[in-house]
Amino acid sequence: MKDTYYFPHDYHARHDTKIEAMVNDYGVEGYGMYWVLIERLYESRNNKIEKFPKLFFGLATELCVSPDRAEKFVLSLINDYRLLKEDERYIWSDSVLRRMEIREQQRLMKVESGRIGGIHSGITRKMKQNEATLQKNEANEAKERKRKEKKRNNNTPSKNEGAVNKSVNKKESVFNDKEKAILESVKAKTNIYALIEEFKHIHKVYPPKDLLLRVCQQFLDKGADIQEPYPYLKAALHRAAQDEESLNWKKEGMAQPLKEILGMR
Repeated sequence: MKDTYYFPHDYHARHDTKIEAMVNDYGVEGYGMYWVLIERLYESRNNKIEKFPKLFFGLATELCVSPDRAEKFVLSLINDYRLLKEDERYIWSDSVLRRMEIREQQRLMKVESGRIGGIHSGITRKMKQNEATLQKNEANEAKERKRKEKKRNNNTPSKNEGAVNKSVNKKESVFNDKEKAILESVKAKTNIYALIEEFKHIHKVYPPKDLLLRVCQQFLDKGADIQEPYPYLKAALHRAAQDEESLNWKKEGMAQPLKEILGMR
């Protein structure tokens, strides 16, 4: 759509020395004809008036004067008052071109601001979707834990069997109390569930216990020096895994699924 709403017009333009000289010769009629020509420049392609043999007959109609007077007036604006310029093909105004360049720069800035705003909006929307997915997964995991706990309670063994099973479970437990405390401390600062699942997605196995605990302890030792826990832990865990590639930690028995972590309250 063609932009025909308005163009900048300094309210004190009539006090410009060149315009005052023109008004002195042509009167208020000349002042009016000048602004008609300026409007024509803003409407024209490239903000220039293209020359052709009958140009001044056309301008005469717009200026409401004879073709000879229209030609004399335009040439005076060019040669006597230097309010317009010309070459072999066009007539133009430097001030009009300058103002249009400023307007175009402002338009491009608005377009860029809108583009950046759209990107930020998309990122925020994606983050909210990811957060909702994590929350849903955690809720499903909590339901599954309750279901298993209920099933376990319904199959409670006798006192003696319970004592034996307790002794066996104690030996087979993946984490002791101290190690669980380390994981709980990390869990309070970032989403350790997502961290472990992302590790498995990349390496196809869960991180081994010793590797995970060592990285978590290093993170806790640094304390407040780490501003973004999740990226730090992610990078540290992957570096540690790469450093231990020669130890064949991916072999069976070194990368058991750490389901006990999902059971932490």
